[in-house]
Amino acid sequence: LQVVESYGLTEVIRATADNPCVDMDAPLRTLTLLRRARADHVVEHGLPHGAAVEAVSGAALVRANALATDPFDREHVTPLMRRDPSYRAVVAVAPGFLRRPNLRLTVDTYEDLKAVRAIVTEAEREHPAPVPLKDLIAAALRVADTPDAGSARQSTP
Repeated sequence: LQVVESYGLTEVIRATADNPCVDMDAPLRTLTLLRRARADHVVEHGLPHGAAVEAVSGAALVRANALATDPFDREHVTPLMRRDPSYRAVVAVAPGFLRRPNLRLTVDTYEDLKAVRAIVTEAEREHPAPVPLKDLIAAALRVADTPDAGSARQSTP
């Protein structure tokens, strides 16, 4: 919100630090849809857990700041926009070749950190950084086939 207000931004892409494996093409896809749909919020569903970004209008952030009273909404920024019908929130479907909703590529625990490190190490054997999401997915599937399959845990829905 401070960046939106300080720089007069009309839209932002929200990517969080606990999701180091975001799809590099997702910011453009979500921002384009935000503009075309004249939406307040856009997120893609179907990507691995931790690979999505969110496109948000600056005006929606300002309004959410004024309306939010629940600490959860303040910490996580966009849930209010997704559940309040006064916001135009669009859920897009991720490209088919990237849809792996049960694959976990987020870092919420030490186990997640070890898993993501193993996946990125595997992916970087064939691709220089930054590694595209499709190649991270392929690496995660290879790591999951190794004896220490905890490295590419599947999320439960």
